[in-house]
Amino acid sequence: MKNTGANKEKTKLFYSVKELAEILMVSKSFIYCKIEAKEFPSKRLGRRVLIPATFVTKLLAA
Repeated sequence: MKNTGANKEKTKLFYSVKELAEILMVSKSFIYCKIEAKEFPSKRLGRRVLIPATFVTKLLAA
């Protein structure tokens, strides 16, 4: 069977704090403040803090 590449692109489920800060052109500390204030949803995976891609999509669409 050949891979046609139809499903080649991977869908991102979460963004790191650094990635989101770069997308929004703000500092990482700003993102952490928003997370601490419960304005941005987040999940912890070990030491990493991740923000759901669905939230980022909605945030950028607003």
